[in-house]
Amino acid sequence: MGGVPFEPSQAKWFFDFLNKSCMIELPIQGGTFTWSNQRSDDDVIVEKLDRILSSLEWSEMFPRALGALDVAMASDHAPILLLLQGMPKRCKKDFKFESKWLIEDECFQEVEKGWAPIPQVNSSRNFGRKLKKTISKLIKWSRDKFGKRRRSVEEITKKIKLLQENPLNLRTTNEVKELKVELNKKWESEERHWHQRARVDWLKYGDKNTKFFHATTLQNRRANTICKMKDEHGNWMENDEDIAKHFQEHFQKIFSKDDSIHLEGLIGITPNIISPAMNSMLSRDIFEEEIREAVFSMAPLKAPGPDDFSGTFYQSFWNTI
Repeated sequence: MGGVPFEPSQAKWFFDFLNKSCMIELPIQGGTFTWSNQRSDDDVIVEKLDRILSSLEWSEMFPRALGALDVAMASDHAPILLLLQGMPKRCKKDFKFESKWLIEDECFQEVEKGWAPIPQVNSSRNFGRKLKKTISKLIKWSRDKFGKRRRSVEEITKKIKLLQENPLNLRTTNEVKELKVELNKKWESEERHWHQRARVDWLKYGDKNTKFFHATTLQNRRANTICKMKDEHGNWMENDEDIAKHFQEHFQKIFSKDDSIHLEGLIGITPNIISPAMNSMLSRDIFEEEIREAVFSMAPLKAPGPDDFSGTFYQSFWNTI
């Protein structure tokens, strides 16, 4: 910012180097720029000259690491602190529909059970109750299905290798086939798990880029982490509960009704824009095809709504729902 306008093409060789070296940039919290010419007014120039780069392996070894920008005192460069435990520990999350469940036939059966008709309940309440019932069914099924320790990819691969080192017969050949089916399912499940968390739209299932998805997920978590926050009085908050409470109070304040504003006078002088024909079209019943079009236009794995279900749930179980 300031000085000669920046040309992205000038930095192309640097970004090419980072890509070829498979380097990952760790997010730096506390500011955007790391250097200043220490001048004021129109002569000030600030730039992001300093970064934290790591290999993919190092990033996975220290998943909670991120950078923090300190105050520039004796230098025109602001010091960057590398915090190996900068990210808070993962807290217990609410229910989330997992896309990896879709490769299990039992998942479809559980959703059908959860969506069974509920008698003597009106349609709007019926929908909410069916969602809650489906969540309950899926949580129990997932705990029973995945709660017990399953064989890892390494264990299955090792087992296949041991069987193939010996002369194959009909029994061992069938066993190898079954193990390969289990291995492929394990790979797909792991891939879907990290794909959902990475939220990378341009890669599809089958790319077998689990490591890439994992690295992207770590980067997203680092970028979204709030270690500390300054309130309107200049006080720093570092406790998670205090930060969450501050956010809640802020949005409650800006979205609360202001009784000092009287809208009656404004409404009286506002011209009518909506014609009777337009009003009739806007207030008519919604067709099922319109709902279907809206559902299938959603990105499947974007953040879920208040009902805890992402678009992939409604798209995959459209016929049942």
